[in-house]
Amino acid sequence: MKYQKLTIAKNKEIQINLETKGVIRIKNDQAFKDIYADVGPSPLAVALLAAYHVRYLQPLAITEKSLTVELWGHLYVDILVEECKKRKLLCPIEKLLQRIKRSTKVIDCGEDSLDSNRWFWDLLSHFLLF
Repeated sequence: MKYQKLTIAKNKEIQINLETKGVIRIKNDQAFKDIYADVGPSPLAVALLAAYHVRYLQPLAITEKSLTVELWGHLYVDILVEECKKRKLLCPIEKLLQRIKRSTKVIDCGEDSLDSNRWFWDLLSHFLLF
């Protein structure tokens, strides 16, 4: 998969892929985690939506709140898995968490028709405040 750099803040960059219309893919690496920690999820979501708009000259059909919650959700699942590993916890859902961690190396954020989990992030966006 081909990535492009997106500068977010203080000349820090994340790797994104905008090759598929209706989808933003974000490389969930240390650079992403660092920028998330620096600016928070909402400004990150705004920057991603703006990059998509520049690329396709139309907005992505995902609300800022839904995208914010999705970024938060993927990052914190990753952190939960790492904490379980550090503490050597024999978590009953460890295998499930490991599978989820593998699938979150790239965060796929897609419109309803392309992302079967969009309903979940949309629903959570009504209950979580950022």
